[in-house]
Amino acid sequence: MLAKSPKPIAGDELVRRCGVLENKELLSRFSRRKYYPIAPKDLLYLCDFGDGNAARFARAFTRTWNRVPEGDRVRLTQYWKGLDTLPGVLGIQICMEANSKFRRKGLLAVCEASGLELKFYSHVIDLIPERHLPALIAHELAHVLQAATNELKPADKPTAEMTRIFGEFADTLAYHQSECEVGADRVAANWGFNIVAFNRWTSENIDWENLPKDRF
Repeated sequence: MLAKSPKPIAGDELVRRCGVLENKELLSRFSRRKYYPIAPKDLLYLCDFGDGNAARFARAFTRTWNRVPEGDRVRLTQYWKGLDTLPGVLGIQICMEANSKFRRKGLLAVCEASGLELKFYSHVIDLIPERHLPALIAHELAHVLQAATNELKPADKPTAEMTRIFGEFADTLAYHQSECEVGADRVAANWGFNIVAFNRWTSENIDWENLPKDRF
């Protein structure tokens, strides 16, 4: 039986809960948004921009987070607390976006801002079965762990030979074969997530040409 979907929290209520109500700038930034709790004690919330099924994804993220070994969860939260973020409100921005850059680059998700932002392509997230979502989330969390240990490096550029053979797909191929991506898969697999089954499902079921229209 699936766990109940989490209920969203209004942004101003989230700021109030975190004890920084006097910060008018934070209130103005967050009051117009909703947040789904993932791990409130670790300041983990999913920011809902209205793209995709946020409640479903937040539920999957919570399951994933709870399966990450405790020692690595501590490393991640300590790293986020050490970054220049919004004190007492969010340790990291997690969101789904209907952003055309994902489609153009053939990406399911990105880890940006040195591990402070995790963004997921909403059109694809809504298609992925719940049994496979944790593998993708774990892969992105593994990138944050790489950032925490100074191992998060830019993706490799394709070689001239790869460009000659694969043309416009060479960049995507080089990206997925880079040590950074392979390393994140390795970490997620060591945590117990089935990366092989997830990659097989996405390669067989995602039709990039027929996804819904992007919001931007």
